[in-house]
Amino acid sequence: MKTRKTIQAPPESGLVSAVADAQAATSRAVRVAADAILWAERAGVGADDAAEALRAANRARDAAEHAAHASSAAEAASFARLAWAAHTSAVEASARVTAAIVEQLVA
Repeated sequence: MKTRKTIQAPPESGLVSAVADAQAATSRAVRVAADAILWAERAGVGADDAAEALRAANRARDAAEHAAHASSAAEAASFARLAWAAHTSAVEASARVTAAIVEQLVA
């Protein structure tokens, strides 16, 4: 009689997934901030909001670092949520840069 092996995910797979999620949020936040800074510099408006996008990207990076050193999947997931919240802040700041540029073009 043959035995069938069941393959199970390692217990830390949730931890690895949460860390990867936090790193994805960081990557996207950094990209958003870089674009906001570039456009603010080119247009000469929105520098304060571009700086806020950069600060948000740094908060996302900090959260991803904490996720990478978390002792449990739940803790890492909590930091991943913080990273995504920081990404959202970066997107909002970038949108304000865009609005400032549009306002300048329309004026």
